[in-house]
Amino acid sequence: SLNSWEGDQWKIGGGSTWGWYSYDPDLNLIYYGTGNPSTWNPSQRPGDNRWSMTIMARDADTGMA
Repeated sequence: SLNSWEGDQWKIGGGSTWGWYSYDPDLNLIYYGTGNPSTWNPSQRPGDNRWSMTIMARDADTGMA
């Protein structure tokens, strides 16, 4: 929940995308993962910053998740 992110981190923080992306031509989807809450300096992002890691799928034409 947004309440677990202190201050304005819910506006400026998030999970960085890393490494490898995959494309499924049959579904026209791009898959990628996120992780490591940002900002990376823990003094600038206090709290546990829940739910910053996920696996996303986006339509390659529209960008819709």
